[in-house]
Amino acid sequence: MSLTSIIYGVLTVAKESLLQKEYQQEQRATMGSLNSFAGSFYSRVVAFCLGLIADALNPAKALLIMQFFTAATIVFYLLIARHDKLSKKISLNN
Repeated sequence: MSLTSIIYGVLTVAKESLLQKEYQQEQRATMGSLNSFAGSFYSRVVAFCLGLIADALNPAKALLIMQFFTAATIVFYLLIARHDKLSKKISLNN
């Protein structure tokens, strides 16, 4: 549980910092509402799918499948970060 708490804290701070940089003052409240809505909608869809998988297989296998998707998102974050770092190097060289 403590490992997930550490990751959650780091991701939350990083996300909030990016949102502050990305949106103008007038857009922040609207984008915050849209982000909240999308997160709620996504969690409901995932919970429904998790229930379907748990009914079809068993709860333990359903949770393992969901952990695989969670790990996959971390890999995508790392790939995006590497791409961003490479594009910054290229733009500095030009």
